[in-house]
Amino acid sequence: DYGRDALAGNRRVVQIPADFLHYVNTDHAYYVQVTPEAEASLFVTNLTPRSFEVRLRDGVYDAPFSWRITALRADVSSERLARRD
Repeated sequence: DYGRDALAGNRRVVQIPADFLHYVNTDHAYYVQVTPEAEASLFVTNLTPRSFEVRLRDGVYDAPFSWRITALRADVSSERLARRD
């Protein structure tokens, strides 16, 4: 999934959309990429099954950003690219 948001000061907790959560398994590792839309250095922290936090390392407070999540599908239970003998 993907979306846009903005920091509130130097951080923002982003709630993962409920319709996306229906199709993915965020109880396991998932990945979030953020792209700042202002002069800002951002990082992602505090990943939970329902949210993640974006924080400002350096730059403009209240900076807008876009985000993209990559996660395993909820209907896939096998190990990714499991080795077959």
